[in-house]
Amino acid sequence: MTLPFLSAPRWTRLAAVAFVAVLAPLCFLGPGTDLDTGAVLHAGDRIVHGAYEASRAPGAPVHEAVTGVLDWALGGWAVNLASLAGALVLCGALWLLLDREGVARPWLAVAFVAASPWFQIASTSTVDFVGAAALLVCGALAVRRNHPVVAGVLCGLSVGMRMSGVLIVVAIVAAEATGRDAHRDRALRVLVVGGIVGMLSFLAPFLAAHGSMAFAQNDFSTTTPLSHLGRAFAKNVAYVGPVGFVLVLFAVPALWRLRLVWSDRWTVRFASIGFVLSEALFLRFPWKLGHLVPAAICLSILLAEALRDRRVLLGAIVVAQLALGAVNVEFLRPDVPNLAQRAEPTLRVGFGPLVIDTRCRLDDKDAARSGDIGRLETVWNCARPWGNGR
Repeated sequence: MTLPFLSAPRWTRLAAVAFVAVLAPLCFLGPGTDLDTGAVLHAGDRIVHGAYEASRAPGAPVHEAVTGVLDWALGGWAVNLASLAGALVLCGALWLLLDREGVARPWLAVAFVAASPWFQIASTSTVDFVGAAALLVCGALAVRRNHPVVAGVLCGLSVGMRMSGVLIVVAIVAAEATGRDAHRDRALRVLVVGGIVGMLSFLAPFLAAHGSMAFAQNDFSTTTPLSHLGRAFAKNVAYVGPVGFVLVLFAVPALWRLRLVWSDRWTVRFASIGFVLSEALFLRFPWKLGHLVPAAICLSILLAEALRDRRVLLGAIVVAQLALGAVNVEFLRPDVPNLAQRAEPTLRVGFGPLVIDTRCRLDDKDAARSGDIGRLETVWNCARPWGNGR
């Protein structure tokens, strides 16, 4: 049997090699610019020494444990390389899943995911976005290959790595339980096994909170629904870039027509449900762009299904995201980034997110380990969307 990767166009294979070659050196530039990296490293260190202290509510025990072991055994660079390995696993599993489901040119969907500078930043940092998503995609592949127990374990571990993954698990189960090719028994097994593994993963945070649900409480401030909608919209545009966003709009009619094959296409059911649920959660918590990785994966599947005969458009979206990493066009400027109540129209061309993030990491590679929240916030404010590192 020929591996799908080997049967892909040569440029795709070269792109995969370039992906690793470009991103691997970034793994040695410290834990990254994410605001939670210091807390994750501290939580991992506590686990290695036999205690538990969540990095933030509700905790990410699987990711914290992996971080602690790798950091203790090899160093922080190993944690970042594990994120990069997770990105490769995610891309490979997505490719295999779409190839199995008969999606034309699955490498274009994979390229859509991998081309995003925000995905690349997460793939070289001490964060849980990519690893959790990789487990979910592997879980989806496992259930479609009729391995529901394995799928349940993978989905449960993903939830233990990042609790919001439960929404994609719901999408997997719902897609499997509906449609003309429904397999409700498999869906039930995934749900039961995933639920058990997920709950066991959060046993440590539960016990650390003295047997209460206090560990799940968050302090994310809320404002008006219109402000949340504006923040979510602006950050969705920032994720794909203004050029990429306009190109995606051209695909909307084709995306709308996918409703006609809802009952026949597992991929359409899964990706549609997953996208809607992920975006609904982001509307409630419109903060980090890394939170949009699951939505981007679902969108990549929908675009691959909708643009079967329009590969040039999907390819153009991929190219636009690649360019975004180096050059960004800013058309909106919030009054207070991450706490915006309004935004002013603007037009400014500057460096892209990947370039800015790399520069900000180089400014203070040890901020996450310093224990100085001021240093960590400086790095975060430098690299975040509409930050001062632009």
